[in-house]
Amino acid sequence: MTMADETKLKIVIFGAFGAGKSTLIKTLDPESKHIEANCAGGTTTVALDFGRVQNNCCRIHIYGTPGQERFDFAREIIAKGMDGAILLVDVTSPLDQFTRHLSDSLHSAKVPFMVFLNKCGQ
Repeated sequence: MTMADETKLKIVIFGAFGAGKSTLIKTLDPESKHIEANCAGGTTTVALDFGRVQNNCCRIHIYGTPGQERFDFAREIIAKGMDGAILLVDVTSPLDQFTRHLSDSLHSAKVPFMVFLNKCGQ
């Protein structure tokens, strides 16, 4: 098999601040790249997270988006050309309007996506 035969997928992870997007990517790819800054709640993703997973002849590129509403422009840029998405939901917090907005946006764009529920054991 050559590199030309390899399938490449772009998966983008969306979710509210603190949902666990960076932790999910770090779990899938311990060598993932993460840019963060200190904030009132601890740390937050500044631009994006990036990780890679190889599964047989499929290379999956995983991008994590910022979880604050004001970074809508960054989510749009990161989402361009995505093959699928994950909407990560923190079940310890009430479902907010921002998470609903993310879900509605993915539906409108007709992007295949899964919903992951996080922090279920807390």
